[in-house]
Amino acid sequence: MVNTDRIHGSLYNVFNQNFSTMGAGETRKLFSKVAIGSKTVDVVVHENFQCILHINRNVFTDISAPFLSRFQRYSLSINNFYRIQLQCLSDEERTIMNSVEVKIQTFIQHFDQNYLYGLTNNRMGVDVGMGM
Repeated sequence: MVNTDRIHGSLYNVFNQNFSTMGAGETRKLFSKVAIGSKTVDVVVHENFQCILHINRNVFTDISAPFLSRFQRYSLSINNFYRIQLQCLSDEERTIMNSVEVKIQTFIQHFDQNYLYGLTNNRMGVDVGMGM
């Protein structure tokens, strides 16, 4: 779930795993209360229900601690992702990636960074994965 901060309160019982069980055996169903406006509705929840919330780092501090305590938290940045990918490369492939990066940096310097729309100084060089 992404960008769902407005409905977190509505899913309070689901996230707390407050379920009611109806029936038994093959007819067994789990229900949880979901708030929709001023009404509370019982909804069926799959027995294997799992949820992943994606919260951007820049809004993470705005979310209440009690809400966050319901979840396991993992931090994954684009740098983490590339570091993991680079670990799988052979030495030859890393050399190629370093060469590509040097050529890209030369290109940027030649044309001036200001003329390359969207380019930032947030660099994710291959050297991130080289120090392993």
